[in-house]
Amino acid sequence: MSDTPLDYKADTAQSNGGDYAPYSTVTLDADAPAPISRKRAFDRAAKDAMDAAARSKPVSVKRIWRRFLLLIPLVLALAIGSYAYIQLKANGNLEEGWRSIYVSLCIFLAGAAVLFASALMRLHRRSWYGYEMIACAGSLLFCLAQFAFFSVMLMRGGDPSLWQFLVTVSNSAEYFVLLSFFPMGFIALLLFASNISLIRHEGFRPVNLLGIAFGIAWAAANVLLILVGSTWSGVGVASRAMQTVNLFITVGIALGECLLVATMLCAWLASRHVPQHGVDYLVVLGCGIRSDGKPFPLLQRRIDRAIAFDAERVSMGDEPSVFVCSGGQGPDEPISEALSMSDYLQENGVTRERIVLEDRSTTTNENMAFSREVIEKHAHRDAGELRVGFSTTNYHVLRGYVCAHKAGMNAEGLGSKTRYYFWPNAFIREFAGLLVWQWKPIVQTYAIIVLIYLYLSSVIALV
Repeated sequence: MSDTPLDYKADTAQSNGGDYAPYSTVTLDADAPAPISRKRAFDRAAKDAMDAAARSKPVSVKRIWRRFLLLIPLVLALAIGSYAYIQLKANGNLEEGWRSIYVSLCIFLAGAAVLFASALMRLHRRSWYGYEMIACAGSLLFCLAQFAFFSVMLMRGGDPSLWQFLVTVSNSAEYFVLLSFFPMGFIALLLFASNISLIRHEGFRPVNLLGIAFGIAWAAANVLLILVGSTWSGVGVASRAMQTVNLFITVGIALGECLLVATMLCAWLASRHVPQHGVDYLVVLGCGIRSDGKPFPLLQRRIDRAIAFDAERVSMGDEPSVFVCSGGQGPDEPISEALSMSDYLQENGVTRERIVLEDRSTTTNENMAFSREVIEKHAHRDAGELRVGFSTTNYHVLRGYVCAHKAGMNAEGLGSKTRYYFWPNAFIREFAGLLVWQWKPIVQTYAIIVLIYLYLSSVIALV
């Protein structure tokens, strides 16, 4: 059989029809209202588990206020810069007034970059790979690029008019887009080619078209940018309006490209991360088994990676881990993935007492949510008090982290090797997930940057 990524959990349509769970300590609610389908019961149980995990996370009011207070000096810098511009222009010193505008912008962007960098380092120290880390890294890259541009403008000198300021602000993002055009174009072609290879090897599915869709969207955005930039010229009201529209487009493209680069970087770092200590429980994520009940090579590599890590940590003095085999039974599978993994583990020297089954999950979200239930019932402790790891394919590690966080577990991932053409589509899938799950902070970052530029433009126009 081919190395089929059935778990690429697009989340592939596997239903759970197995009843055999000799080790599993998870049971469905006996009082669940009937009639209800088995699949709906699993979905509801997974949602309840993730909701309970979310409620168990303490909300730090002090942290919220600390972040809010850190923004005040940056906003004051903009206000002081605007005031200095007004006073200097009134005294006839227009060039110094423009410098004050650029100084305030540089202070704001540098301060924002420091905030994002500190958050990023804190997440990295905690091995908290996921959408929060990607959003911080992408926003940091965007702020640094803008800071570098306005630092150059500060050294060059101020602009003589509102129109030139609008052009300069628009160019701050446009230059980044232009500089990244060829690298991003290469990435778009790579995604297109990898999707063709993925479809040829693994068959046609909508999820395998994500790279092609991204390439088309990126090309369309750049064409729109060129059309807006070339159609309108001059200093009239209509031209200023279109330059403002150009500002919205360029900032959006630049921020999106920064987030994509951050997604690729975080996915690569997550796949290379190895826990520096042993874990109490090691979850192996299922991804399909053969018709004879044996794991596919893809799943075998995940199990082998978990066994190798456990053996390495035991040799260094850590306690042996309990393996959590997580995976339900698909309609074309003779047994559950969990039971198949358990058999494979025992064939490779892992004792039966060190194996716990979670045989209900059909998606990565359910893998983590149900595994948390199994772990807590087996250990009689909250999962937050335990060291938990998980083993999956390298391109899937970041998704594992994201789903573990949603389930309320600060688990650390291990990645096994797989074929090259899965990687590019995995990047785009996580990028799409980032836009869905972190759309609020992304929109807030985008809105703050645009509003600052529009605010300074208004100050210049009204004075």
